[in-house]
Amino acid sequence: MITDLMLNEDLHPSEAVDFLEDLENACKKDGVSLPELLTEEMSTGGVPPLMWEIQRCNWREEPELLLFLLTRTPSPKVPWMIRTACQAVGDNELLQLLRETLEPDVSCQALPSNNSEFGVCITVKGLSQKLRHQSDVTVEWIVEERAWALKLKGDILDLTLLDGPPTVFTAEIHVDPWNTAELTLLDEPSTMATANMHAGLSDQKSSVHSSPGTALLPIGRAGRNSVKWKANWRPGTWGNNIPETRTSVSFQVKVNLKQVLEASGQSGEEEKTEKRALEEDDDWVLEYDNGKPAVEEKDGSGWILASWTGKDKDLDESDEGR
Repeated sequence: MITDLMLNEDLHPSEAVDFLEDLENACKKDGVSLPELLTEEMSTGGVPPLMWEIQRCNWREEPELLLFLLTRTPSPKVPWMIRTACQAVGDNELLQLLRETLEPDVSCQALPSNNSEFGVCITVKGLSQKLRHQSDVTVEWIVEERAWALKLKGDILDLTLLDGPPTVFTAEIHVDPWNTAELTLLDEPSTMATANMHAGLSDQKSSVHSSPGTALLPIGRAGRNSVKWKANWRPGTWGNNIPETRTSVSFQVKVNLKQVLEASGQSGEEEKTEKRALEEDDDWVLEYDNGKPAVEEKDGSGWILASWTGKDKDLDESDEGR
């Protein structure tokens, strides 16, 4: 029934909401939970109704059904649904609108970007109070084909590649007001960098870079998928080193991206030669994973993802000789 409603393109979103409200009342009488039904995948489409509506609706002009599904779908599953569906259609604006509906004190503004760099400005109101009552504050955004997240947990800031192609990148993060915290890069002792002060969008900011050429894989693949900073909060601190302040704290994140193959240190001509040699093997053909040569993952088990297909020429010739 819900699938038929979602697939009915002739039904106006407000009419669909009326139908679902009647269904919700009927479910209550029968002891059935409509929110639980809304977490199930549609028989056509293979995704829950909320994800289907995110990918097909005209949310700027007809948001009624989208907002109804957003408020009725069980909250623990909503953030993942929102991010996955918005990434499928590449709509970061809708992602931020829906996230702010759920958590109005946290905003994320995307700055102009291209294939090689991007920036975001994240503002959290009452950060110390939030971290007193919840384990972390996580903000997600979409740039090009990739989904990213910045997690604030105690005195740790964690920038993670959630989904999309692997990348080699350099990240820079600023904190505003500048006297809120001093940042230190973690996980890379040989290149440990402490914060420095510089002029910026406001009078001063605390900022630090990650190591150049840091390679990240999406969280679905084995290997490194995040870079971490330690925040030494100041001036006034309490128990777990979170500043006692009700003012907004902003984090400006700037990221420069490179293609994964650049990390190998090969020149473009060397890469072409190696690829051509693999393709022109007399007996076997290397198949590519998503159009890229299969390579061993860093810190992996030593196995590589690849498949080989034998040519049929010799078999055909032997058949003709019979």
